[in-house]
Amino acid sequence: MIFQKKKSAPKSTAAEYILGVCAFDSEPSAALIRDGKVLFEASEGELSGRNIPGIFPSSAVTEALSRASEAEGTILGVKDLAAVAFHEKPLLKYERFLETWLANAPGGTAYFKASSHQAFLAKRAGSGLLNKELAAVSWGEEPQLSLFPEYLLSGAASAFYRSPFEDAAVLVLDGPGEWASAAIAIGSGEKIKILKEILFPDSPGRLCSALAAFAGLKTAKDLFTRAIPSAAATSGKDYAGLIRSELAELREDGSLRLNTRYFNPAAGMEPDYYRWTELFKLPEGIPGGELTPEHSAFAAAALQVLEAAFFMLAAQAKRLTGSNSLCLAGSSPLNLAAGGKLKTSGIFSGIRVQPPAPAAGRAAGAALAARHLYFGAKRVPSKPGAGAPETPPPVSVREGAPAKPGAAAFIRAYLYYYLSVVPAALLRRIKGETGPLIFKKPVAGTPLYATRNRLYSREDLENPF
Repeated sequence: MIFQKKKSAPKSTAAEYILGVCAFDSEPSAALIRDGKVLFEASEGELSGRNIPGIFPSSAVTEALSRASEAEGTILGVKDLAAVAFHEKPLLKYERFLETWLANAPGGTAYFKASSHQAFLAKRAGSGLLNKELAAVSWGEEPQLSLFPEYLLSGAASAFYRSPFEDAAVLVLDGPGEWASAAIAIGSGEKIKILKEILFPDSPGRLCSALAAFAGLKTAKDLFTRAIPSAAATSGKDYAGLIRSELAELREDGSLRLNTRYFNPAAGMEPDYYRWTELFKLPEGIPGGELTPEHSAFAAAALQVLEAAFFMLAAQAKRLTGSNSLCLAGSSPLNLAAGGKLKTSGIFSGIRVQPPAPAAGRAAGAALAARHLYFGAKRVPSKPGAGAPETPPPVSVREGAPAKPGAAAFIRAYLYYYLSVVPAALLRRIKGETGPLIFKKPVAGTPLYATRNRLYSREDLENPF
């Protein structure tokens, strides 16, 4: 903490800057915007060298405030900014952990141990921890306004608001933040409207990562760079057919349902590779090792299925929005790697891929969502070609990190107590709505999407749940 007294900044600066923060995530980051322009965005690892999941991006926030202070010629803290926007709703994310644990109790002990630290941080983040962390790097000051856009809204805002399109379809593929793991939206002017969602425990990104890991690839991105398509023709096995018929139900509208026989709900939908080995008659590949002909054939088949799923999602976005432009967002490598082929398909006349560094992109997206949806500022589409190059970053196949051994016992004891007195139903009652019902199979023939038709407004950003 900096202890010297800070002079108050001119009031005019407060309406110009919004800080976006992606905290306690797999890649903590921060971004700063002024008048709708992104002045700074970086991950904590880039600045401090501490690429540690689940921490607060102190160095990135400090650097963002330094940039603003230098531009204004006076010292600025978080209290001098128009708002601080966080990349997700932490209490809604906490609800997902609670309901997942309760739905699988008394099983799921291993997943509980692995996820309790992340859930504990989400609860604390929604109960004041974020403001305390900000105060620690800003003279003890807390922000005058804290906003909480949804996780996928931050991703959609990062792609759409920085695009050259006045209106566009928006396709977001990511891991689950609160509940949704994929979404189809439409952006027009300053507005973003979510049309359809795929909810946890189903996730295109999870399927992509699981297939890549089973093939022996180090990252999911490698699935699009190391697979050998010609090997599939010589394998004599219909891996693609098995993936479609057994691992996941893929429909023509792009919706998806993971088979819980091969993805374990009690383990947070982690793939059960023992059953995969029995299904494909193929051992799990060695991560980062050389691909055998059989694993090359499997990777080629996986790529074929994933590209088909991606194009079905894109086609559904076209049908729902009628737009000739598309913005792709999210940390899933699927949209980034397939974006190039989609550009030559003719489905859309213009495509914008979210710039690299998805975590930093979500921080910037949270700030942009605050500017346009909460403050109602008019949007000026960027010029074509503006922004960062469309190079996909590496994406880890293995997600999440267990709690540190020293803290694990305390965290588990705390959460067991909390679960006994504050069940997930209480959070639903606070919100005054019924949350998602997870792990329930739909009736045959019914859509696998959750229909939102939600036009976001300033009220949607005001609460952490």
